[in-house]
Amino acid sequence: MIEKCIHALLAGNATVAAMVGGRISPVFTAQAADDPRIVYQRVGTLRVRGSKGPAGLAAARVQVSVYDGRAGAEVYANVKAIADACRRALDGFVGEAGGVNCRGIILQDGERDAMAAPPGEGQEKPTVGVVQEYLCWFVETPPTH
Repeated sequence: MIEKCIHALLAGNATVAAMVGGRISPVFTAQAADDPRIVYQRVGTLRVRGSKGPAGLAAARVQVSVYDGRAGAEVYANVKAIADACRRALDGFVGEAGGVNCRGIILQDGERDAMAAPPGEGQEKPTVGVVQEYLCWFVETPPTH
């Protein structure tokens, strides 16, 4: 499960940990007073097949998002700095992390700015964010038939 690898690399990176503490979670996180936070999620998977069936190699698209709902002009710059720390922790990684044999993580589409929820959609203020998308090659146990 590539998500374990992503979490291990982000949580185990001293720079990322210093910037967000333990606020790294899969799929969803509620806005908290102690922002900023990182959310990651798998958005697609391609499994390699050979002539005899699944090869045990997969490529997952994983989004890593950094959000911060605090007020102030420095918030956007801080979100961008955290996103850059995530890039340095993930992009180009090959090896084992979180018990996953990772064959390569590649920042695929750079990054784009995001707003988690504009004011009026259950929040009093906007939440600023940056979203990155990675292509993550990893080894998995193929199904037995």
